[in-house]
Amino acid sequence: MRADELRTEMRAEFKNARTEMRAEFKNVRAEMGAEFKNVRAEMGAEFKNVRAEMRAGLDDLRTEMLAAMKAEGETTRRHFDVAAEQFKDFTKVLADGIARNTQRLDDHEQRIAVIENSGS
Repeated sequence: MRADELRTEMRAEFKNARTEMRAEFKNVRAEMGAEFKNVRAEMGAEFKNVRAEMRAGLDDLRTEMLAAMKAEGETTRRHFDVAAEQFKDFTKVLADGIARNTQRLDDHEQRIAVIENSGS
């Protein structure tokens, strides 16, 4: 075989190899495109599921927190009702004491007035 024939044969082989490689790359690109499409679809579905789970979890948490806040509000209301009742009792005792002291002062005022009027 001569060099020219060898060169021609090599070029033909390289051309065939190039054609085969291009065809194979085209097939690989097509397969990869299909796989990426499948992966995107799977990921989209999974993200949708995760979002739904998160929403459900947040809804449950919101319900629990509202129930806890309501229970705490009722406890606080009872506490302040008791405190208000105690304050009312303390205020009554204080008001009674002030009323007695006012009556005593009025009595003293009247006695002083009588003493002042009899001395003049």
